[in-house]
Amino acid sequence: MPPVGQGGQSQLNAAWIGSLLAPAAEIMRAYPKWSKTDRAQVVTLFKTKFYPILNQMSFYNGNNDLTQIEALMSMAVFNEDKAEFQLGLERIKGRAPAYFYLTSDKADVKDYGGSDASKWDSPLQWVDGLSQESCRDHGHHAQFGLAAALHAAEIAWNQGVDVYGENATRYIAALELMAGELLKGEARFATLCPASKTGHDKTRKDDFFDTWQVGYNHYHNRMHQPLPNTGELIRAKITSGGRSDWNIFYETFTHNIQSDK
Repeated sequence: MPPVGQGGQSQLNAAWIGSLLAPAAEIMRAYPKWSKTDRAQVVTLFKTKFYPILNQMSFYNGNNDLTQIEALMSMAVFNEDKAEFQLGLERIKGRAPAYFYLTSDKADVKDYGGSDASKWDSPLQWVDGLSQESCRDHGHHAQFGLAAALHAAEIAWNQGVDVYGENATRYIAALELMAGELLKGEARFATLCPASKTGHDKTRKDDFFDTWQVGYNHYHNRMHQPLPNTGELIRAKITSGGRSDWNIFYETFTHNIQSDK
């Protein structure tokens, strides 16, 4: 049986905060005036205050759990904690197909951590790259889920684990579908989501977050895969006006590597 999620907003708050504190601690590791005692206190903070909350998988929308995974894996790297890092990898294996759909998936992959097909806001079509929150509001929460999944893959990549490769078809499809729909403006998701859902709410202003560059840098710049919609969205909306929020704070600075189309 898949694990059943638990907890609530406290899990997401810990994930948002932890996903920023852990990379900052890793950057500070090389600072010569940061004492061993102070570093040890941060390790203890992560282990005693954050692990217990992050290890409780949120039963809310999948972007919560993905952000928890991102924070947990980042803290595990700083703490040199192989067990917690492995736990993050195991949760990605369950959550990725429960959040990003492929037509080749078995039906029961959506039944994970308290989620199931009923939590997908009644899409009109099940297509490759559809996310659990595409029809909730692809212009907001779905980008948070995408960002956290890509951050976790980048953390793993820097530790020699290829989560990107394991999920290449899934993540590329998600990037291209979401980017393509955001580029359509008012016509977004017209054929995929019921008009009553915010994914197709013409009165809702789309948010354009700095979510895209990490995935584009890997799949296009490193792996030379074509991602035309993602590249166009970055050039048209993200580089000049992408928003930072919660766990989305560094993509343009670290990963906006320009290449050909």
